[in-house]
Amino acid sequence: MTSSITEITGFGHLTDLPCWQLRHAGATVVVSSYGAHVLHYAAAEQQPAVLWLSPKAVWQNQQPIRGGVPICWPWFGKVDARLIADIPPATLATLKLPNHGLVRTRFWQITEQQITADAVMLELSISVNDLPWTSETVTLRYQIRLDHQLTLTLSCDTAIAQQAALHSYFTVADSRQTQVQPLPLEFYDKVSDSQQHSSSDVLHFVGEIDRVYPSTADSLMLVDSTTRVQISQQGHDASVLWNPAAAKAATSADIPADQWSDFVCVESAKLSVTAAPLALVQIIQPQI
Repeated sequence: MTSSITEITGFGHLTDLPCWQLRHAGATVVVSSYGAHVLHYAAAEQQPAVLWLSPKAVWQNQQPIRGGVPICWPWFGKVDARLIADIPPATLATLKLPNHGLVRTRFWQITEQQITADAVMLELSISVNDLPWTSETVTLRYQIRLDHQLTLTLSCDTAIAQQAALHSYFTVADSRQTQVQPLPLEFYDKVSDSQQHSSSDVLHFVGEIDRVYPSTADSLMLVDSTTRVQISQQGHDASVLWNPAAAKAATSADIPADQWSDFVCVESAKLSVTAAPLALVQIIQPQI
């Protein structure tokens, strides 16, 4: 089968969105230059999408896209207080500090592409000069490699305080019948704002789930009635697992009320703020 990298306009209902389509050995990936956002991954022809993209996702007016693999950087969630501790309150009041950082609603540039017999690879990069805690211009790179699996590598060579996450949304038949393992027994539960202990290393997505698991294994397995996906990770210090459940999904403008159970998020994250370069990797391998 022919391998290719093709520039396309729009994907699904996201019309006019500048995108690139990668094909290799029957597998397909679509990534947008807006946010360097991976929108779609199918491991083989006639196979369902591995990643879930909301049919209500939007991208105009600086909106982040719901679904796929958003990039969170240089902070995760609300900006970590440790990152901005030295910034005067008067200055902080003038800053825009959106959830999950600065780069998921900006355009990235294509810096490299490769097509070989074994794989196709696309690299995007972005230079950021408005980090609140440094005057440096910092370059972030994102490499998308497609072969028998999908490898996502987010890197920054500058040794600065920075958090990051690859916020992957996985398609499942029913989140309530989905499990991920093995996970640490200790975790932080964001729903109850408390540290928790589990007697099992298996997470079942019952009710609203928003958990930060520290020091997760290099390989996790996502399993439901129709799906098995191995999720490998490197350069991380935590994994974040999330599903909003019905009540919270009902308050979201871009999650259909009847589709909250169609996905779960398994996110590879680097949440420490020690000044250091970044090299965060997530490898998605469906077990077809």
